[in-house]
Amino acid sequence: MSALEIAEGLRRVITGNNTSGKSIIAIDDGPAEVLENGTIGLYEAWNDEGATIVRTNHEDVAKGDVVLAPPANGVRVRWFSIAPFGKDVSAEDQLESLNEAFDAMGGHGSRVNVDSHPGMHLTKTMDVVAVFKGRIKLIMEDGEVELKPGDVVIQRGTNHAWEAVGDETAICLGVLVDRELA
Repeated sequence: MSALEIAEGLRRVITGNNTSGKSIIAIDDGPAEVLENGTIGLYEAWNDEGATIVRTNHEDVAKGDVVLAPPANGVRVRWFSIAPFGKDVSAEDQLESLNEAFDAMGGHGSRVNVDSHPGMHLTKTMDVVAVFKGRIKLIMEDGEVELKPGDVVIQRGTNHAWEAVGDETAICLGVLVDRELA
């Protein structure tokens, strides 16, 4: 399934207030931006850069460059897809493909230790990830767990990777919240 086919099935509804102070539907659309690179697809729903909600600002703040992490004190809300690598793809080719994908989303610096898996990365975020479609593995430096639709992960600033299980592209929703790591 291509990134555009996945994006066609995604909808975001963003609320706000009109100039009279009445609540409205400000945006009802598909993803603001789509980035596909190899087996990874990112579909922007919303970005937030501060603690104040300006309900009368109807600007689509998810438009613009698709980057891995939110800004300082910010939030990113996005769908993401993980397609399976073919069984004939070598570990070296997987690593090269994933390095290119992380470079494309400004996340090369998050690749601190890929010994456990070529997709390992670490960001200074608390992530809430919900699986919608397909099956994925959450891979840690010491252990892994398989996830199915309906499962939710709270990923707390740890080095991790995602991998599709089986032949189906997995689709998830992630809410990434910038945090300081202790």
